[in-house]
Amino acid sequence: MKILLINPIIREHAPPINFPIGIGIIANIMLQNDFEVTVFDHNALRYDEDTMISELKRIKDVDVVGIGGLITGYGYLKSIVPMVREIFPHSKIVIGGGVTIEPDIVFENIHGVDFCVHGEGEHTFLELCNQFREANSDFESINGISFRKGQEIYRTPERDLERNLDVFPMPAYHLFPTEVYLEHLTFADGHQRQATLITSRGCPNKCTFCWRMTGRGIRFRSVEKILEEVEYLKSNYDIDSMFLLDEAINASEKRLGEVCKGFIDSKVDLPWISHARADRVNPDILNLMKEAGCIWLSVGIESGSKEMLEQMGKNVTPEQNKMAITLIKQAGIKITTSMMLGMPGETQNTVDQSIALLAETKPEAFLFGITTPFPGCDLYYMPEVQNQILERYGSKDKYFQALGDVHRLTINLTSFSDKELIRLRDHASYKTRFKIGPLRRKVQAVVMYSAKYVIPEELYQRLRVVPLVQRVFK
Repeated sequence: MKILLINPIIREHAPPINFPIGIGIIANIMLQNDFEVTVFDHNALRYDEDTMISELKRIKDVDVVGIGGLITGYGYLKSIVPMVREIFPHSKIVIGGGVTIEPDIVFENIHGVDFCVHGEGEHTFLELCNQFREANSDFESINGISFRKGQEIYRTPERDLERNLDVFPMPAYHLFPTEVYLEHLTFADGHQRQATLITSRGCPNKCTFCWRMTGRGIRFRSVEKILEEVEYLKSNYDIDSMFLLDEAINASEKRLGEVCKGFIDSKVDLPWISHARADRVNPDILNLMKEAGCIWLSVGIESGSKEMLEQMGKNVTPEQNKMAITLIKQAGIKITTSMMLGMPGETQNTVDQSIALLAETKPEAFLFGITTPFPGCDLYYMPEVQNQILERYGSKDKYFQALGDVHRLTINLTSFSDKELIRLRDHASYKTRFKIGPLRRKVQAVVMYSAKYVIPEELYQRLRVVPLVQRVFK
């Protein structure tokens, strides 16, 4: 049986940087279970529509098409799935990922979908394809899927999360244009071939703005499996750095210590970056991370306001955030802080508190995004948010199509007008840049802030003004 896996485009205005780990693991699982697997990685290849159709038509005798996608890729799937259905009229089309959070919306608005896979897809997709291979139509026995049953959408019980991540193989890197990702995901300080991998799934917290397909809690890969994958990537792709794409690399200090000691003892000798929580850093673990190769951490600070942090369910205080930034920098590790504006109750004062926190701690980099109630998070299910979605977009289908990254305003949860909120975000970003940077960054801030209100938004994004200015004033 032949399986075609399609990796959709994500962040079409940015180059492809993160290897699709999830679909890569599924590809390897299917190979190990005697399926023939072909991958069409549209995110890496970035073909135009005519070329994409031409390339897909070259693929023959496809029995099952699997397409994964974040909810931000809903619009992409809505356009591509009907084309896939036309090219492969007799294939089963299965979609998975965050885009399936509300399957009724998918089945009603995306023509050609046969099945949705919910949550982690490794076991579910294999079980479903095994039933296709055996011509077994007892789909109700498979947990974690939805499909049409007569005129209704039938959803089976959720599948339990796999506790032992070592049962999953590493991604089938050889089936993907892996070189594309290695070439585009580079460090600012000279490393040119950065691999993306994970050491864990999940996060110990439950922020109100966050939805995690991998569920609550935290699960770990063994150090042995991590080292095995790193050695494979070094030997086969000559990587010179790593992005450990965990949601919270320091969710468990004990386990993080084991990973770091594994890197040190095995002489991995590769610099790496990751994400961390502010309330779980201390000098000892940071020094060990530094010794093991950590050179940069991204921390979700989100706000300098105690009130906003409580609204977000961050379970961290501004004082803890300040201390975390200070300790990370003292350990010789650079830090990016992600900041968020636009929670209900946001005011000029709460924004000023965020600017003040950054001005005091001076992280190497920061990003200001706008609060976005993505489907599945607690914010999304607030009645006032549901009402605003329908008032603003008329349907969830149109809202899903509008969703992008957190730099795009989709729903305004504040008392500011849309224009005021966007200007507030831009002002916070450039004021912070002016306060914390050397002269060249102050010049960057003035130029970028001015360009934002002179150049039309679409052209501003297409020209990629921010990285352009950063290169000019490097």
